Amino acid sequence: MKKLLFVFLILIPVYSFAYYWEKLGPSNVSVNDYLSSFAGDVLCTSDGILFSSGADWEKYSYGGLPVWRAIEFDTTNLMLIMGDGTDSDGIYKFNVTSHQFEVVQWMEYPHFLLYSRSDSNYYAGDQTGVLKSKDGLTWNAVAYFNEKNCLAMDYYQNNFVITDTLNVYYSGDCGANWSQSQSSPVISDLAFDWNGALYGIFPDSSYSSGLWSSSNFGESWYVEFWSLDMSSVAFIFGYLFVGWENPFGEMKGVAIWDTVTQKLTSLNEGLPKAGINNFSENTLIDCYNMVACTDSGAHIMFDFPVYCNEKIRKPAASYKLKQNYPNPFNPSTAISYQIETIHESSVHVELTVYNALGQRVQTLVNERQPAGSYNVTFNAQGLASGIYFYQLKAGGFEQIRKMILLR
Repeated sequence: MKKLLFVFLILIPVYSFAYYWEKLGPSNVSVNDYLSSFAGDVLCTSDGILFSSGADWEKYSYGGLPVWRAIEFDTTNLMLIMGDGTDSDGIYKFNVTSHQFEVVQWMEYPHFLLYSRSDSNYYAGDQTGVLKSKDGLTWNAVAYFNEKNCLAMDYYQNNFVITDTLNVYYSGDCGANWSQSQSSPVISDLAFDWNGALYGIFPDSSYSSGLWSSSNFGESWYVEFWSLDMSSVAFIFGYLFVGWENPFGEMKGVAIWDTVTQKLTSLNEGLPKAGINNFSENTLIDCYNMVACTDSGAHIMFDFPVYCNEKIRKPAASYKLKQNYPNPFNPSTAISYQIETIHESSVHVELTVYNALGQRVQTLVNERQPAGSYNVTFNAQGLASGIYFYQLKAGGFEQIRKMILLR
């Protein structure tokens, strides 16, 4: 029998930077996902959702089904994936005003749901394959993944990656053509960083369990470190977060993995001892934050500053997308941003406006720019009242903010 050998890395104590955790909603629930939506905060739980547009949390459920993921759909609806292996599993809309659930598409035990800005499509994966939709209402199967139990998906520009219970599949043309990795581990969670490096979790307890990475968009894979019972990976505000599902294991909770120094930094002081289900962030507040979705509620961490490897971390602090002014506006508003180059004289900058359906409305900037502060005017003449989003991409940095047009 093959001997199972794990080299457990020492979690570096947190002495060089400060952080603190706050409870986000009730602690007596298992949270699968968190969304900071246009209408309020959303917690996806084991038997429904918790919704808050202020200080209080209200619970809404559809037959007690677990909700796994939530994304914004339009000005009045969220899109959810729900299910536990029953005939009611599928993609749903949740109306934030009427608080009613509406089934959009049946699926068998859905695993992931995301919207790709690279090709303006929605994607959802389940035990039988992958579905794709342009409008979020009509869904069609992606034939390549028929009868595959698909677990996770992420994308970087035109590079798409999807995993199932056996393999990793990658595409360099927004899913028009797919290839299978010849050296992939089993991957249950994925995260691209700013530069297109891809990280994945090999879950459970085997000789291959741990954090893996790919430098060629999923084609080939290499181990970063071995560890049992890992569950989650996410790249947020320039940091690579990893989590464990077993709160009593030798390695547990939340940590930052520094890919340069090859060290783990523990972030568990003040965090309940609970399994980590997912990582998210509040995109509507202007500070460093990360949300840990755990078996004992959701918890948000603030103010973790640059702590090591300044050369790598600096872009996270030196790029900034400010809130538009005025907001609400009619018909024009000013959008300001700041960029600071390090290794190059300029970087490619793209500033784009989207409507609530995720459709591109206008590209305000699409060129290389030197370091500095910029101010751009968005004129919404001819557009309908409602919620719009503007996205800045520059030097690997990406941020989205919300604005409101009121006629």
